[in-house]
Amino acid sequence: GDFDEPIREPTFLQTGSRSDEAPDWLTIDKWSKLQDWEKLHMIPWFKMYFDEQGRKVIMPGKKFDIAEAMDVLDKMYLRSGIKVDPNVDLWLDMTLDPKIPNQQIRCSSTLPHAWGDTKKVAVFCTPDETDAVLGMGAYKAGDALVQDIKDENIDFDVLIAKPQAMPQLARLGKILGPLKLMPSPKAGTVVQDYEQAIKQFGAGSTIELGMTWNSKVCVTVGKASLGAVKLTENIKAVVQTLADSKPAGAAKPYWGKARIKHCYSPVLELDTELFPQIAVEDDDSDEDDDDY
Repeated sequence: GDFDEPIREPTFLQTGSRSDEAPDWLTIDKWSKLQDWEKLHMIPWFKMYFDEQGRKVIMPGKKFDIAEAMDVLDKMYLRSGIKVDPNVDLWLDMTLDPKIPNQQIRCSSTLPHAWGDTKKVAVFCTPDETDAVLGMGAYKAGDALVQDIKDENIDFDVLIAKPQAMPQLARLGKILGPLKLMPSPKAGTVVQDYEQAIKQFGAGSTIELGMTWNSKVCVTVGKASLGAVKLTENIKAVVQTLADSKPAGAAKPYWGKARIKHCYSPVLELDTELFPQIAVEDDDSDEDDDDY
């Protein structure tokens, strides 16, 4: 849109103070031809939104397949020269109503490529299992865990339990529920194999997926330094999990908009027509698309 007053050229382009970090193509003449909203950004954004020759890499209305988007985002990151390793975030608009019980999403997805900090995994188990699960790498377990929960001393990230332990754990639901730490089959935290679950959740490779009040699923799929190939595989794992975990009340189209970015980059829109398609009741005509 138009601004009430002209936007003056930034100091990093002014004669005598031009920044060495500014790309050669970003001249005052080029800057004067940009749209107003483009002029509000700093040097790293220009390096990402434009290529080395000053050509835009995202055209209005462009939708990318996942691999193509991650290749573009990876090149943006490398061009930008930023000194941090930003998170790469996936935002999905779902055509579901979280207020309707059979349209809610809560599940877990195991990423092919772990990233970020390790998680503290607590295990609700019987006293005679405590030493064994601690030996498997659990952060806390047994009677000490129960007492800490009662005292609301919650210093762990994930709580897992076996199905047979859930009736006893239910007594602590008033504390764990509001913190979203109550184990759930949908979230993958009701388990059969302690060791496997501790390893997956502890490494940060298993993440929980849920929907916000406005029908969005927002998830960090890795750091920019993971690179295009690994980030593509992580995104595909998340999307496939959401397709496989569709709630009973889901209808077509299942996917709304899908966008990917890191905290410094422009937004890239993904083409959800290329996502796995879901089957719904009384729908025998479509097959799940695994080749995306």
